Amino acid sequence: MRSAFSTPRARFLAVCPALLLFASPAAARGKAREEQTGCMRIVSRDEALAATLRSDAFRDLRDPVAVRVSGLQSLPEDDVWQLVGGRPAAPLSRDEAVALLARLQSTGLFSGIALSLDDGPTLNLELTENLRVRAVRLRGLSEFRSEDVLDRLLEIPSSWEVERSRRDIRAAEPTECAAALPPRDLLARAENGDVSPGILWKGLRGALDRVVRYLRGRGYPLARLEGSLSPSGILQLDIDEGRLSGVEVRGLDAGLARDIVAELHLDRGDIFSTGELSSALERVERRWPCAPSASGATRSGSSSCGIPR
Repeated sequence: MRSAFSTPRARFLAVCPALLLFASPAAARGKAREEQTGCMRIVSRDEALAATLRSDAFRDLRDPVAVRVSGLQSLPEDDVWQLVGGRPAAPLSRDEAVALLARLQSTGLFSGIALSLDDGPTLNLELTENLRVRAVRLRGLSEFRSEDVLDRLLEIPSSWEVERSRRDIRAAEPTECAAALPPRDLLARAENGDVSPGILWKGLRGALDRVVRYLRGRGYPLARLEGSLSPSGILQLDIDEGRLSGVEVRGLDAGLARDIVAELHLDRGDIFSTGELSSALERVERRWPCAPSASGATRSGSSSCGIPR
């Protein structure tokens, strides 16, 4: 008869090898390599920075390096160090330096991080802050509310995301590249349709990408925009929601093609949306519920009438 204690004991013995594996030096080295790869992936989003890290001087770096920061305009250096986990108390290893660069990049506060090595060795980090926004001007909107576009343009991390980032940074090892999200009050943001001045999070390119993803995700695949940010902090956004240059129906005789174009009610210069296209195709399918077959006969029950979807 099996003892009541045999099953838990068997489970314990089965789990022990896994625990030993996770605690082994090999597993620790594997985790470290994974962290290094992840940090390099983040840093490599900046092509110039990635090229510097691949250079012989940095790739062959063996000695720990001191770190010096320059280039800050409006951000206090102590605040930047606090954001990424604190000023290093001792020189950094190569992996720790890469993790620091990844954390700085994850803040979304800098448009550029220039890297150089001096004798010592000393790692010089020249940080270029993203510009500040104090007002936004939108032009070209007709299908969207300006408040919705403004929300995406000036999107910033939520309070919950910022707090989680702080916890992750406090718990992270020096070689780990936890995201270092900045306090919300540092960033330009939309509040009840108004603009609260601050740094443009992830820069102009990031802001424009957020708006394009929003417009196209709402069914306007031809949408495009241009933006400029003046030194005085005026962000000008010119939005083209995407207009048709014409409508062409192929594969049908000319008379039927003209009738279908007329039924679509999609005219040159109209703003194009996938919703309008779906409605137009439904009208066509209701009017022509069958399509000619290859022999010229009609097929009952067809819903396409030979019109490519």
